[in-house]
Amino acid sequence: MNKLITGAIIMAAVIAANVIFADTTDLLPIGDKDGISIAKYPVTNAEYARFVKATSHPAPRYWKGGEFPNGKERHPVLWVSYDDARAYCEWLGKKDAAHAYRLPTEDEWEAAAGETPTDAKFNFNGVVASHYMKENPKRLVTFVHPKSALKGKSMPLDEVISIGSDGRHVRGWVNHRDYTGFIYTDLFKELSETGGYTTPVDAYPETKSACGALDMWGNCWEWTCTEIVAKNGAERGNVVNAIKGGSWYANRNSCFTSFRGEGRRPSGCYNTVGFRVVAVRTAATKAVSEPFTRIAEIDVHPEWLERYLEAARTVGAESVAKEDGVTCIFPMQQKEHPNIIRIVEIYRDEAAYKAHLASPHFRAYKEGTPHMIKSLKLVPMRPLDESGMKHIFNKQK
Repeated sequence: MNKLITGAIIMAAVIAANVIFADTTDLLPIGDKDGISIAKYPVTNAEYARFVKATSHPAPRYWKGGEFPNGKERHPVLWVSYDDARAYCEWLGKKDAAHAYRLPTEDEWEAAAGETPTDAKFNFNGVVASHYMKENPKRLVTFVHPKSALKGKSMPLDEVISIGSDGRHVRGWVNHRDYTGFIYTDLFKELSETGGYTTPVDAYPETKSACGALDMWGNCWEWTCTEIVAKNGAERGNVVNAIKGGSWYANRNSCFTSFRGEGRRPSGCYNTVGFRVVAVRTAATKAVSEPFTRIAEIDVHPEWLERYLEAARTVGAESVAKEDGVTCIFPMQQKEHPNIIRIVEIYRDEAAYKAHLASPHFRAYKEGTPHMIKSLKLVPMRPLDESGMKHIFNKQK
């Protein structure tokens, strides 16, 4: 089959390396996702510790001397990057030949979670604030952020934060304008450095997701392998990996399944982000031997269009020329709006796509162009006639 060398490309939607569950993790089928199951719980400190011990992989930064905080063995592991999660998954994947493993896509995560019940109980910033207010509302806290308008000043906790009568709304939690919210105090810093105010992954057994999983809302954000252009926070406007489920730090609404647009850089580690994994039965993993196809819908900032096309031409040409698994990357521009691009991507199979994502030329492209992209949507496709594909490419001279 001849390859079609392209002039422009957009690469996104990271698909994780193979992943598997820890020995103690239950697998639960995800609705209509045939052959795909999700872990009942997010990966815990104790589970991650076995990986660290076996591989000498660096431990999360809040672990002291390579050991997680005492009493937190059943709490979700935090401060793990997307890349850390992939390494963990690859290690575990060697233990089970019956499944293929990876992190969930955003769609799979949402299908497993289902709609968040309005009365659902879970760990979010209202729970954290309530704990400290009940424990000692007059405790003095000191503002420690170097940019804080109140740096060095101490005041009672109940003068910094307050909680609505419903226990769901916290005032004074964060103030990015002058860095005077609770998260800029010594109490929050201490909390963060010890792994955050997480709870055991089975602390809310009555709050079950659509598939029966626990701890899908609150406690810790969870990595997905879906790339998005972030709509919220410091990452807004950048291409990142979507995270789902909210955390002990987040407000209640941010934890709902319907909340979208939150993401983090895959190389970053965060005190609110952990992960949960999915398993695909080997018999159901036809994607490894079938063409992997998608259409990328991209809107490029007009002022960056030429720079983007230059970078895209480079990575596009190198990808097709150097990687046997890259069959076709075919970009098209709207005639009236040249900054709106549609790209047909065809790879030999999913394994070839994963290998491409790890290539040096793709990584360089990914790190150098996120700010050029206004919006990005990736649409998975399925060929209606795979046998006809070879005829299409054989006609190219």
